Amino acid sequence: MVKKLLLIFILLLSACSEQPKKQGFNIAPDYEKQLTSYQKNSKEQNNISVPLMTNEIHKTVDSNIIVVTEKLFLSQINDIYYNFSDYENKTIVVEGMYTLFSNEDKSKVVPVVFREGPGCCGNDGWGGFLLNIEPQDLPDKEWIKVTGKPYLEKEDGYTNLFLEVESIEVTLPRGKEFVTH
Repeated sequence: MVKKLLLIFILLLSACSEQPKKQGFNIAPDYEKQLTSYQKNSKEQNNISVPLMTNEIHKTVDSNIIVVTEKLFLSQINDIYYNFSDYENKTIVVEGMYTLFSNEDKSKVVPVVFREGPGCCGNDGWGGFLLNIEPQDLPDKEWIKVTGKPYLEKEDGYTNLFLEVESIEVTLPRGKEFVTH
């Protein structure tokens, strides 16, 4: 009994242990972990890109403007990342909290629009876009609406999802800060 409890305790500790840190923002989601078993089998058998969602769940103003919805916020961000060619010439409208991310050595600071979500050890995850603008004079976690075109940028072994910002504004009311989908 004591051996079983000790084994369970060790497994729990190792599951949340700190991983070695790399340079960069380390924000790329793990694609294989996001796929359902159906999507994995389909991808392996057909060697095709499997969308994580359909365009029917996007709110669209017209075919070139995608509004990231609150209901499936994380799913939509993942879809834009993994099926980037479907979105690279589209205008994205997204609401969320504003903050600044920095790399490990603090040599680079990047504004972000994001929402919090589930992570590896509870509520420590996030989803959103890095923004290609100078840091704004906004309070941390101010609610903003950002419009722009997405692009991917590789840095230090990571591929980061950015928005080429066309407009940014503080908005009310606030949406959900924590999302699960």
